[in-house]
Order: sequence, then structure tokens, then C-alpha cells
Amino acid sequence: MTVTGVFVDNTDDMNINIAYESFRKKFGGASPAFYSCSWFERKANKESVFPEESLKQIIVENNK
Repeated sequence: MTVTGVFVDNTDDMNINIAYESFRKKFGGASPAFYSCSWFERKANKESVFPEESLKQIIVENNK
């Protein structure tokens, strides 16, 4: 899964603020941020938005 966008509250970008409020209403609560993500499932490209607290960062090291 790859993060393709971040939506936070109180930015200078009105569109990001509007999207944040929309996601906040959809998911309920007051997440500090919402993340737009994309991934592949079989051969299909999938996309969705997730509240920050539902994601876990995984760091993959390149072992050469």
C-alpha cells in the first residue's frame, strides 16, 4: 500500500480543509489526518482513504 495524499485540518489549502471535514464526518471522531492510499489486489488497482490511527508504518530495508 502506498500513501498518495494526506488531508489535515487548518491548512492554507481550502480544498484540503474541505476534504478533511468530509472524511471526518464519514469516519466520525477527530483523526489528526486522513491518508489517501492505493494498492494492487490481484490485477486491480484499488484506492481508499483511511484515518491516521488505522494505519501502521512499515519500513522495508533494501538488503543488497
